[in-house]
Amino acid sequence: MNSRVILNWLSGKKRKIEYYKQSKVIAEYNNIVAIYNEGVTELNDFIYYRNNQFMPFISDDKIKKMVDDPMNKLLNSQELLNNLQLVNNKNASSVSAVKKVLLKTIKHATEQREFVAKYLSKPKGTRKSMFSKTTRMAYR
Repeated sequence: MNSRVILNWLSGKKRKIEYYKQSKVIAEYNNIVAIYNEGVTELNDFIYYRNNQFMPFISDDKIKKMVDDPMNKLLNSQELLNNLQLVNNKNASSVSAVKKVLLKTIKHATEQREFVAKYLSKPKGTRKSMFSKTTRMAYR
């Protein structure tokens, strides 16, 4: 009888330890998602600014910062997510889904960063032309 009570007590303690471990993992995961969301919000702000052809004017350094800051947050959240330990089966699908979305978002942020690098490499007088695309008609 005493051994059954001890086994029940021990089993309860093990469940409690597992619960605390998973609670810590969930808190870390929520923090990572919050960093990711900040990066996405900032990237969206940049895209809105780009869609307005970088109006109103701000310095080149600030334009570069507008695309670098979200990229850094996205890369940071990716690193933290890759280092997340003790993920159980219940949480693994959520972590996997965020990893997939994060890769797509980083790819998109990289494209924006490349546009800014190209934009900033041009003389200021010719930068405006990067916002308009012309289609040449094919002549026979």
